Amino acid sequence: MTGPLAARSDLEAGTAGLFSWFSTQDPSQMGLLPSLDAGLADLGYLCRSVNLKAEPQKWEVFWGELKKFTGFKFILLLPRPEHLVWIEPGRIETRTPLKPFELLLIYIGVADPQAVGYETSVLSQITSLIRQGSPISLDRLTSEPAAPNWTPKTRQGPKSPIYSIELSNNLLHHGNVEALTKIITDFEETFPLLELKLYFEGELVEDLFSLFGWTRLKKGDHLEVQIEGPGFYDLAHLRGLLGRALSPAFQALILPGRRFFI
Repeated sequence: MTGPLAARSDLEAGTAGLFSWFSTQDPSQMGLLPSLDAGLADLGYLCRSVNLKAEPQKWEVFWGELKKFTGFKFILLLPRPEHLVWIEPGRIETRTPLKPFELLLIYIGVADPQAVGYETSVLSQITSLIRQGSPISLDRLTSEPAAPNWTPKTRQGPKSPIYSIELSNNLLHHGNVEALTKIITDFEETFPLLELKLYFEGELVEDLFSLFGWTRLKKGDHLEVQIEGPGFYDLAHLRGLLGRALSPAFQALILPGRRFFI
């Protein structure tokens, strides 16, 4: 079998195999998320992370919008502190109630070769749907090369010094990454003219969950942070938050409704 049907079959079979493996694992184990993330990436999925609103949309509404996109397959992961949740929006039995402000990982796979290049545009519309409630519009889709999950926006202005933040947890936990994501999301929404950049060993971190793949960060490793843009002076507060996000005390930062810069 060749062509679009073969591509869809390969993606469906690979995803089904990965889910079967996931079903045999303990969903509370720390290493499960990076393993799934790597498996989905091997199947060609792209990922974007987003924090849900105070009142998450109902599944019927959310899936009703996602169904407008043909030629794609969606997998959602909820990296909750107690366990990891796998959701296929089209399968009612996998849907679980969503919690306010929790982190959602959205994976998109291409099942039709004609849809290649539209993944980033689709992910952007889904993010707007979750954050602003903006309905899906197929007229706004644009084709472009696939982009990573967390792409820094272009800014102009002075740059802060580069500050080092130490990982004080024994290993990087998905809760540490969730805390980082919430802090960065709140920062971007509060200071839209500023750009926050994270680096590891001099390399720009464009996808926070790629940190799991860099030989697994361990206690004593460092991330570097730099701010570009005008008018931000509370660097000590930001550095303190990022330090707590990389510590064993990250749980306090991922509580529902937690804000950091207002």
